[in-house]
Amino acid sequence: GRRATDRLTLSAIEAGPAGPEIGAIFDFDGTLLAGYSILAFLTDRVRRRDIGLAEVGRTAKSLLEALAGDLDNRELLERGLAEWRGRELAEMNALGERLFAEALEGDVFPEMRARIAAHRRMGHTLVIASSATAFQVEPAARHLGIETVLCTRLEVADGRLTGRVEGGRLLWGPAKARAVQDHAARHGIDLARSYFYADGDEDE
Repeated sequence: GRRATDRLTLSAIEAGPAGPEIGAIFDFDGTLLAGYSILAFLTDRVRRRDIGLAEVGRTAKSLLEALAGDLDNRELLERGLAEWRGRELAEMNALGERLFAEALEGDVFPEMRARIAAHRRMGHTLVIASSATAFQVEPAARHLGIETVLCTRLEVADGRLTGRVEGGRLLWGPAKARAVQDHAARHGIDLARSYFYADGDEDE
């Protein structure tokens, strides 16, 4: 997120085009938020001891690898999917709300809050596009007043997560780009004049 903000001042946004056909599209982890939201979920599982000894080992390994920079958000999320199999969707949504309030709200970059406010003043359409799941992203989106969330949606059967992704693909890289393009086409957003914020090469 910092790379993007360094190149674009608030005054430049306010001197640019206005209106809802201009999008302001934000990646989530590492852009709006310092670090990876998935780490809060993995850490919570270890802290609450709601997983077996083998899973504790796998989760701790994931945490250490992520902190060392050896894992990206996609790999962390893929590991999390299997561990969430069988969990109730309502429970995961409530967990997402709790972890955002307890652990993640303070990790939102202040400069990105200011940027969101500038885009809102210009009447731009605000969107978060992320490979993370809805229960990771949507609490932050509500907090920031961003109505549209394009993210990885998990398959649910009888109110429980199956451990699979809807459509079989994470919203990462080209899949995220297509989701943004499709949303823009449906809602009359001119991507050529829109603003994009991201921290990873895969988002380019």
